[in-house]
Amino acid sequence: MSILSGSLTCRCFRVGGRPPANYRETYPRQIQRHAFHPPQPEKGQMRSAGWVNPRRILETRMDLDELIVGGRLILALRADAIVLNSRLYKARLSMEMARWRRETGRERLTRDEKLALEERLQMEMAKSQSASTAIQEMAWNFKTGEALFTATSDKACLEFQEIFTSTFDLPIEPLLPYLRAERIARRLGRESELASAMPAILSPSGAEGEPGSAGPRIIQVESE
Repeated sequence: MSILSGSLTCRCFRVGGRPPANYRETYPRQIQRHAFHPPQPEKGQMRSAGWVNPRRILETRMDLDELIVGGRLILALRADAIVLNSRLYKARLSMEMARWRRETGRERLTRDEKLALEERLQMEMAKSQSASTAIQEMAWNFKTGEALFTATSDKACLEFQEIFTSTFDLPIEPLLPYLRAERIARRLGRESELASAMPAILSPSGAEGEPGSAGPRIIQVESE
């Protein structure tokens, strides 16, 4: 699992709340309920996302004792998507429409006939095409309430938040720098100083256009 070894690029989140006392009983069922399953193009599903075992990504049956490492819950979120080649799809659709006109002896297809052709062709092409796969890892620290997710795009992180909340019935939000500063300031009793702090230019010469200026006062706080 790359999230437990070496450096990584990720986004940080804060979980609102802690696991329930009986999480060892409830979490396996909840994780299984949101486990990954392949897309089902025959049902119009061209994309699917869900949890997999980070140690064995082809497995969706997971042992909670294996997933908890050092007080952290480690999971992998797998997302598969079937994307049709638009140029090939349009060419094949044109051929299918031409064949339909020859068979029916009509120059124009009705709206319903065209939709039926499109759905049938999309399903046919999707069944013969392999899905693209993206796998990202998540580490949730039960003690601190912080979670790391190895994707950085807004779309992937939003999907992660939605699946996380649906799985664990807990809210989760991006851990922005200000939120981290707010928590440290609250612990140190310096909320008012943080609220009144102004943006500062972190340059030895001070503010731009004022060489040597001390610039705005910067509040220094110890890290967590």
